[in-house]
Order: sequence, then C-alpha cells, then structure tokens
Amino acid sequence: MIEGQARRSGVFLLELMISILFFCIAAAVGLQLFVKSHCISEDAGNMNMAVHKAAAAAEVFRSGTDMEDYLKEEYSYYEKEDNTFLVSFAADWENCKTKDAEYTCGLHWVKRSSGWSVILQ
Repeated sequence: MIEGQARRSGVFLLELMISILFFCIAAAVGLQLFVKSHCISEDAGNMNMAVHKAAAAAEVFRSGTDMEDYLKEEYSYYEKEDNTFLVSFAADWENCKTKDAEYTCGLHWVKRSSGWSVILQ
C-alpha cells in the first residue's frame, strides 16, 4: 500500500514539475513580447517626434520666415555653418548642446535653378 502511494506521488510530482516548466516558458515568451512591443512603441514615438520637428522646419521655410530668427526664438542651442543649421535634441526631445545630443536635425539650403530648396537630415 505504501509502495502504490509512493508511485502515485512520484507521478503527480513529475506532472507538477512539467506544468511549472511549461508555465515558466510561456511566461518568458510573454515577457519578451511585452518588452519588444515597448521598444517598438518608443521607436514609433521618436519617429513621430522627428517627423514633427522636420515638418515644423519645413513650414517655417515655406512661410518665408528667416530661419535663423526662428531658431533663435524656438531653440537655445543650434549651430550654423554656411547654408546649414544643426539643431540637437536630448533623449526626451528637449533642445541641448551637440555633445549631449541623442538626435540631430540638419537643415541645408541648396540654390537651384527654380529657387532655394531645403534638405532635412
């Protein structure tokens, strides 16, 4: 009688261990999915903010407003070299110095036969 109970207990413990292993694997896969979705969401947010900053610069260019005046008013830190402006942003999209930048937006003016064009980088 004790032998029969021992065998049944052993089988039950084996089934329990297999069930725990299965749920651990499922939890690990689920956690990876949540982490990956969080990373994708952050990337999408950063891409959206980059598009917003580029669209704002393009609208200023199209309106004919002096770009340097606009940059002085909107951003504390920017660099100017010939026909190129470089605006730097930290990870939270706040304007910062170039050495601390996570993201940069380059605006380059090109003289074409039809007039001036701006290239956003």
